[in-house]
Amino acid sequence: MALNRPVTTSMLLVALLVLGVIATYALPLAFMPAETAKRVDVRVDIERTSPEIVERDVIRPLEEAVAGVRDLSGIRTSSGSWGVRLHLEFKPGTDIDARKIELRERLDRAKPDLPDLVQRYSVSSSRGAADAPISTIRIGSERDLSKDYYLIESAIVRPLERIEGVARVELSGVEAHELEVSVDLQAAREGGVPLSSVNSAVRGARQARSLGVTRGGGRDAGLRAPSVDAEVGAYARLPLAREANAPVLDDPALAEAGTPPPTAALGEVAEVFVHPVEQRRGTHLNGRRAINLDIYGGGSESAVEVSERVREAIEAMQGDPRLGDIDVIVFQDQGEMIVQTLTDLRNTGIYGGLIGVLVLFAFLHRARTTLVASLCIPMSVLAACAVLFLRGEDLNTVVLLGLVLGVGM
Repeated sequence: MALNRPVTTSMLLVALLVLGVIATYALPLAFMPAETAKRVDVRVDIERTSPEIVERDVIRPLEEAVAGVRDLSGIRTSSGSWGVRLHLEFKPGTDIDARKIELRERLDRAKPDLPDLVQRYSVSSSRGAADAPISTIRIGSERDLSKDYYLIESAIVRPLERIEGVARVELSGVEAHELEVSVDLQAAREGGVPLSSVNSAVRGARQARSLGVTRGGGRDAGLRAPSVDAEVGAYARLPLAREANAPVLDDPALAEAGTPPPTAALGEVAEVFVHPVEQRRGTHLNGRRAINLDIYGGGSESAVEVSERVREAIEAMQGDPRLGDIDVIVFQDQGEMIVQTLTDLRNTGIYGGLIGVLVLFAFLHRARTTLVASLCIPMSVLAACAVLFLRGEDLNTVVLLGLVLGVGM
């Protein structure tokens, strides 16, 4: 058929080669082939609070919100000081991108009913070994960085999260400052303040409360009392209910008249502290204390392009006066690794192809036949790139290694 229709065959070959040339520039680069995702992880960052509040006010509402997602086969939940994680397993063949959109819609609808201790959430698909951080950043300084959590959060983490293609940023080595209430048992006993009153006051302050619904103007609006900010003064002023038979030492007239004892302030029976969380592990950078920052890209994003944007953002941070002596460097870059590996494989293929042409000419001793056989090598590579481009796949080391071996054969 190709001999009977030479013009049609030639146009098809030209179109395939042109598409292959376009594909060499448009194909996204990756280190390893991406596996088909069958699991989605929901990461919820929360402020420190009691496990009971996390289970009752965060985990249960989130599980109820995501339980109705289509093709969902199982939910596994974990929680700790780092927040709440929902690991969702889906049936084989599920369109993960569509389920992630549905998940975000359900989480957005459930967010207004969650307490204020929920800071933010992120949804990402887990792809096993291919789901590695695109960039690992190390932040070092002479001083103790655990005291600079909020500076690092605002000056480094937030700008990186806003980069196009970044799915999530994980900070390890520092955490948000924790609130500590150290109760003086003797003072509480003398003041007639039961420990249950201290517990109820602190838990109530950390939890936002619903005040009902306002109706009018054709619109219903819910009212919520926000949680108390983690400040020493605010918590020291929290009122505590005394016991009914507690002595009123500061005003005996109230006791003689049978007046119920007044409330006591939390600061009267306890010391309130806000301090950094103690870190039991640590890393170093050039002999100085350091923390790690892992940056993950979206499933459909090119790791090379995202890593380039991250490097540009890191360079822009070097002149930020807020950071002072804090150094921010890219410790590991998957984008550079991909480019370097693919470049080495490409050069190997080129040199191997040239050697193959010389060996072929040495056996055939015919320049025209050798030229025709040599042209088949780049044409085959371009045709393979065109097929990859039409299938929506990426150019990774496994694919390029196969092309190199094909050229060598």
